[in-house]
Amino acid sequence: MKYIVYARTRVFPKCTDMDKEKLANFYKDIRAEAFRSGGAPMTARHVDSIVRLAEANARLELRQHVTGRDLDNAISTILESFIQSQKHQVSEELRQKFKRYIASGTPTADLFMNLLDKLFKDKAEEIRLSRPGGVTPEISEVPVDMADVVRAIERQDLDLDEAHGFMRTARFQQNFKLQGEKIFRIV
Repeated sequence: MKYIVYARTRVFPKCTDMDKEKLANFYKDIRAEAFRSGGAPMTARHVDSIVRLAEANARLELRQHVTGRDLDNAISTILESFIQSQKHQVSEELRQKFKRYIASGTPTADLFMNLLDKLFKDKAEEIRLSRPGGVTPEISEVPVDMADVVRAIERQDLDLDEAHGFMRTARFQQNFKLQGEKIFRIV
């Protein structure tokens, strides 16, 4: 309760460095698509709502300025609300077309780490079930094929170029090693 009172009385974020071009492009794109597909159009009031949501997000984190992440969260929220107000067929088309605007709450590197962790756990379980007596293998002995990684990335609708970039980072190299077309976990 004190946190909310403090935020309401002392935190007044300003939109000084907000990406106005991104906001304008989003408005232009979503409005054009709504007219093309016959859905309900987005109005200028939605833009005001996006700005207010970005400010509210900054206020929740007790910051006096609005960041790009605040804007992304606001656009994502408004877009999801707008998509849900459309007919089902139109909403699915909009969701696919505007997925670049839908902000993920999880950083991309974390998404890839979680995906790889799940692949290794699933592969270890598969090996355990195939062994007599159900002995669990050491995680460092479990290989995951790159083809399986690529399929999982595509299933999750993640960007393959970003995955390649992640595989060049220190975080990846501290946790995994590549040997040919297989990835191994470093323990």
